[in-house]
Amino acid sequence: MIVLVTGSNSGLGLSLTQLLEKAGHRVVRQSRSDSNSDLVGDLADERFESLIEKELGSLGVDVIVHCAGLYLGGKLASSEDEKIKEVIRSNLLSTALLFKRVSKHFQSMMGGQLIVVNSIAALSPNPNEPVYGACKSALQYMTQALQLELLDYGVRVSEVFPGAMNTPMTNHREDQSSLMSPTLVAQTICDIIDSPKSVHISSIVVRNRK
Repeated sequence: MIVLVTGSNSGLGLSLTQLLEKAGHRVVRQSRSDSNSDLVGDLADERFESLIEKELGSLGVDVIVHCAGLYLGGKLASSEDEKIKEVIRSNLLSTALLFKRVSKHFQSMMGGQLIVVNSIAALSPNPNEPVYGACKSALQYMTQALQLELLDYGVRVSEVFPGAMNTPMTNHREDQSSLMSPTLVAQTICDIIDSPKSVHISSIVVRNRK
């Protein structure tokens, strides 16, 4: 299968790309700035999204895994205005623009698979992640709405809610002992991709066992 992975240059996206290629899938890599990626650009840029739309069709992409995202921690009162705007732009605007192109592509195919990497931050409010958590909650709503929109087109839309992983996004944490390996989450995503087409996994939570 041909799989497009967003945010493929680090963290979960990189681990997933490596597992997919090892399994024999053709991976189309997207990143914001890594020149080694197949598609390089900002997902919130409409011109870049238009390029992605063309590539989806010309490459015949079967599966899209949306890993790209930006983290912002800290209390809301102490958060910088520009960082708040950047996180909302990266996590919500870019996703809405991407989902629009994905929806059109899969509707024309009458099939396909979209896997959205969310976060357990969407499921439980955290006073140290007000903006990030709000973006992830909005992402959950958007994904569930898209599941319903694409249901009659034979498109499977799945959402993955990982706990905190040992990636560059969590480098700020003093205690790294409870963080999951991104490979664990990547393997879960691979299992969803390889599941029978008759099976629809709408959502799954992945976290460390205590």
